[in-house]
Amino acid sequence: MTASMTYKGFILLVLALLFVHCDEDAMPDTADDSGNSLVTITSLADFQTESEAGISLFFFHATWCSICANQRPAIEALPNEEELENMFFGDVDYEAVQEVVSATGVQGFPTILIFKDGEEQDRLTGSGHSVDKLKNILLELE
Repeated sequence: MTASMTYKGFILLVLALLFVHCDEDAMPDTADDSGNSLVTITSLADFQTESEAGISLFFFHATWCSICANQRPAIEALPNEEELENMFFGDVDYEAVQEVVSATGVQGFPTILIFKDGEEQDRLTGSGHSVDKLKNILLELE
């Protein structure tokens, strides 16, 4: 094998990995039979109503994004935590509800926004945010 062929192979591998990173086909099946309490936000009015009083968490995601899918289990576990039962948990499809994305200034996904009485308290981007980390942030707001 020549150096030129090795270099081309390396470039092809790097390009393939870049395209697989957040690929629709790479996303695990997230069919929800758990009955969790995430509420789908479908309009700016819904978002404003749910964020104006109390503590609320909104998960901004794209349905095809594998990084979002990796964060989803922690988000879906939160409404089942007894200490968080009085809080609201919303699910915002980044591509479907652009008016909410624009109003909040969310620039990518996954993004988690946490509100208390209509005021943004925290903004987390990317994945890797554990149930415990999110739960602690929420409980500190009480």
